[in-house]
Amino acid sequence: MARSAGRQPAASTRSPGFVAGSPAWFAVIFAAFSLICLIVYEPALEGPVVSDDRMYLESPYVRELTTENVQEILDPRSDITMMTANYAPFHLLANGVQWKMFGEKPLGYHVTNILLHALSATLLIALFLRSGLPAGAAFLGGGFFLLHPASVEAVAWMSQLKTQLAMALGLVALLLRTRPVVSTTAFALALLAKAPAAVVLPVAVVWEWCQPSEPSQKKRSWSVLIAWSAVFLVFAALEMTAFLQAHTGVSQPTTEGGAPLWSSLSIMARYLAMAVTSYGTSAFHEPSPVTTPWDPWVLAAVAAILMLGVRTLFCLRERRLEAAWWLWAALSFLPVSQILPFVYPMGDRYLYVMLPGLIGGTLLLGQSQAGRVPARHRHSAALGLAALTLLVMFAFTSKSYQRAAIWTSDQRLIADSIRHYPMGNNAQFARAREAVRVGDIPAAVAELRNADSEGHLDFDNIYADPVFASLVGDPRLQVLLDQIARRQIEAYGQADRITEGGLIRLARAHLVLRQPKQALEATARAQREGGRYAEQAENIARQARALERSQR
Repeated sequence: MARSAGRQPAASTRSPGFVAGSPAWFAVIFAAFSLICLIVYEPALEGPVVSDDRMYLESPYVRELTTENVQEILDPRSDITMMTANYAPFHLLANGVQWKMFGEKPLGYHVTNILLHALSATLLIALFLRSGLPAGAAFLGGGFFLLHPASVEAVAWMSQLKTQLAMALGLVALLLRTRPVVSTTAFALALLAKAPAAVVLPVAVVWEWCQPSEPSQKKRSWSVLIAWSAVFLVFAALEMTAFLQAHTGVSQPTTEGGAPLWSSLSIMARYLAMAVTSYGTSAFHEPSPVTTPWDPWVLAAVAAILMLGVRTLFCLRERRLEAAWWLWAALSFLPVSQILPFVYPMGDRYLYVMLPGLIGGTLLLGQSQAGRVPARHRHSAALGLAALTLLVMFAFTSKSYQRAAIWTSDQRLIADSIRHYPMGNNAQFARAREAVRVGDIPAAVAELRNADSEGHLDFDNIYADPVFASLVGDPRLQVLLDQIARRQIEAYGQADRITEGGLIRLARAHLVLRQPKQALEATARAQREGGRYAEQAENIARQARALERSQR
């Protein structure tokens, strides 16, 4: 009986007409959210491709959806999959459709992301209602998600279509999980847009554990979740194939002094602070490694884990739906927790996936604690909390509008990154450029060496930057480039297969080490792989032949 008392019934959706939970109500909310987002994101609407957008929207695989290119997109070991470092064929195919529709005009890409974001916020309200929250609380929760400044990166960055598709489709799968075909298809497409969508599977499992229902419906729901699990296992095998192949040679973080654990915990606390206050939102996060358990961020993370962990276990025991939301937040952090290490584990876009869990858990926790407030104070307390939330959302709206303007040029993004992380990669490159301009080559090389020691330096960072053109060939820089080249050749030696793009990078590494024969062999292999990098291969081959003649 104690457990039954803790269960929360689903909100009714049978009410006709324009009332909370009706189709007309959701349609109006979606329209209002879309209009609000168009206003908030107006500064970014004409923003061109920036940063990783080029990798997706300027790729020949995306711009030419030929049968051969589609097969490459679907291949977990193809060059385009290695380039994106994840198996996300639905995202790439969606980019291809967008290119056919919008071409080089950015407005269509931005509006698509905005509408999907508004749709996700609307669907989130529906899920809050299903959790038993009143309409007012559900609406405030959806609005908080809609206007949060951390959402800007996931909306204003055109290539983050993958995040928008994964979130919207994941929410559809959760809301329609009693419909086997529709929900399983939505779940599969969400995974194929972005891997973190997998979080909806354990959330759905916990939901079924907590939600009372008729035995026949319960049986049907669990059969759907079994189908989801089968889909996830197939996807996980493909994703791990792509991820491990793409990250061959990536250095594991040092374990001295427990540094990876402390850094991971500090990042968790930073995400929590950002979720509550938007403090720390930035382009290209680069927090310094944490090497001590006494760091304030680590201590804050330990306290949060203890409190939320105990609360989650209690809710699981009592079969409260609140547990599903806390698990959503926790499991969404796992992909960026550095269990599988990668270079940049922090990003506003990663918090985007965690936010629904944190918002839902907080709302349901507040609802469960409301009964402790004396009856005569409940109404005024509710009004006070609503007023505070609206005030925070107003502040969020202003900050989101300002941050939307940042996503309109690479220069603004780099400046924002340097402002928040003056010792980060972008700041190091800025100082190196300035050192080159004033003729202080040792200082420039020192800054580049620091970037390399943190895993941020590649040949393209040097050769693609005209400021460093005068340094190419300088023996002081060449020592560093030789080290990078040897490391890259060693990494590719560990791979059981090298893609066309990888062969180009391998050829460049051999060229840096003045090994023309090996460079020519790599370019020849690259051309046999399909020739999509024919221009780069021919350029490297020409330099290799010239070097070979000079060595005779």
